[in-house]
Amino acid sequence: TLEQLYKKFKKGHIFSVSDIESMKKSSANALKQCFEESDRVTQFDRGLNRLQFETAKAMVNAYFKSELAAVKKGENVEYIDAELELSRSMNFTLRGREITAEFKGSADLVMRRDGTIRVIDFKTGNVKSAELGVKEFEMSAFAKKPKALQLMLYAWMARGTYPNEAIETQIISLPRPGDRSLSVKLTMESAEDEAAFEEVLQEVIFEMTDPEIPLSANADFIYAAFEPVLGGEETA
Repeated sequence: TLEQLYKKFKKGHIFSVSDIESMKKSSANALKQCFEESDRVTQFDRGLNRLQFETAKAMVNAYFKSELAAVKKGENVEYIDAELELSRSMNFTLRGREITAEFKGSADLVMRRDGTIRVIDFKTGNVKSAELGVKEFEMSAFAKKPKALQLMLYAWMARGTYPNEAIETQIISLPRPGDRSLSVKLTMESAEDEAAFEEVLQEVIFEMTDPEIPLSANADFIYAAFEPVLGGEETA
């Protein structure tokens, strides 16, 4: 829904109070259209689907309310793109071979706010600042903070696209859209920062491709389901 509403603007558009008010007013109909076009929803006038629709409507409405407050206070908000495809490649040596690793991602929303490019990732669930609390460029730290890794990847890829601009990455948790503090405190402002993060990425790829390191279940990762298969072995 947010993508649909933002895509109506051209790159470089500076948002006015009336722009935000118009999107806020149109959001309920835009959301209804998205639900109607969904292959997973047959009806949303009752039951769980109705609850999800009303929840989504409240979240989107609250988001535009927070944006309206920012613009009214004088914040200069320039539109760049919604669902912007970011990519960047990295060359390094892997077990004696020169390889190129390509990274791709889609940023929910990219804007220039008061001169700083802001790469935004929307989350429909609650996100806590502690989930982004990475203090150093170490793989072990990022392994415990996947949302922090996601934001740093966005920042690294965005620097490849906008090398001479200040860049910040941020999660907007739609249950609390007014909280704009959900970002990683590590910076990606210098060549040294980029090199340190690239070392983390190289280490991740090295371990992923090392046949001596077995794949194993991570009890802390609740989304991986491990089920028995014939022969008594387990698979994900």
